[in-house]
Amino acid sequence: MPVFREPNEGPTALHRLLLRLAPTNKHGQFPSLLKLSKVVGYHRSAMYLWLAQQKVTPEVAQRLIDYDKTRPESERAGVTRADFEPFVYNT
Repeated sequence: MPVFREPNEGPTALHRLLLRLAPTNKHGQFPSLLKLSKVVGYHRSAMYLWLAQQKVTPEVAQRLIDYDKTRPESERAGVTRADFEPFVYNT
């Protein structure tokens, strides 16, 4: 995956949303989608699929929101279900 220095550098709205949630890389410098996929329990190939399709399941959206709530308050992105609505598959 390419390296983005800031979440707003992502090429799509979903990419930017995921970058807001992403913890920093091992050097503590840049948001890491690979690290995000690991901490929420998905393989990186799932992340590639979400970005390619610009869609996530309702369960994925909820897991990402729940993950954000577990982070220290100073690191939280404050994402909500409304942030994910444009990207959630209709079930």
